[in-house]
Amino acid sequence: MAKLIHSMIRVLDLERSISFCRRAVDLEIADRAEFDSVTLVYLRNDESDFELELLGRYFFLSDPDGYRVEVLERAGRFV
Repeated sequence: MAKLIHSMIRVLDLERSISFCRRAVDLEIADRAEFDSVTLVYLRNDESDFELELLGRYFFLSDPDGYRVEVLERAGRFV
């Protein structure tokens, strides 16, 4: 059974978005993953296990209806 682990938002200015999320809804960085062309930042607070993923300029595959889809393997922090 699938479970909801995070929601992803593409942002233009990662640091500005992190600052906004801290002030507006008390989210802090839970994890940060640096890749060659993109940085992923996961934000959360102590109230829930659910996370908000902020993503820089990067694109995923699109399904036939135009929805961008991200599929994660059960591993590491996503078990």
